[in-house]
Amino acid sequence: ASCIATFRDDGTFPPTIYADVFAGNADLNAAEDAYQRILIQEIIIHPGYVEATFDNDIALAHLTTSATGLTPIDIATALAFETAGNTATITGWGGTGIGDPPSTLRQVTLPIIADNVCESAYPGNITANMFCAGTDGTVVKKDFCSDSGDAGGPLMVADSSSASQYVQVGLASWNHEL
Repeated sequence: ASCIATFRDDGTFPPTIYADVFAGNADLNAAEDAYQRILIQEIIIHPGYVEATFDNDIALAHLTTSATGLTPIDIATALAFETAGNTATITGWGGTGIGDPPSTLRQVTLPIIADNVCESAYPGNITANMFCAGTDGTVVKKDFCSDSGDAGGPLMVADSSSASQYVQVGLASWNHEL
């Protein structure tokens, strides 16, 4: 929601915006026949989205036609995947701080952090709808860039029972160093 809520004052999305859906290709410079370009019919922002806290920071894009040839990721139905210590992967086209933003999809793998550690690092900023993934600064710094293209990207954990081999447990929303 935080990525698109500012397109119009009333939170609606311009009807002529396109979404580029990449099927089997993660390169923004790919030839047009390597991906599908689908018009967005409507953007639905979570009715409980709170801009000040990023609570319920999610929106759905209703496309005019269905994408084809994709294996959709499963959505986690159990909180067991959000267990501290599990490894999560976030993907996005966000900047790295070195040169221009990348043209190929990037990923970072981070541990899920215990709720009490996260809450003590960000007092009053973590709602019941959030959990944290990241490092504590004592290891090699890895993160996602919420202000340069990664926010809204999937936060996934491995699941061999899923057709996509991953389940989505959340979305990248905001970040700060611990």
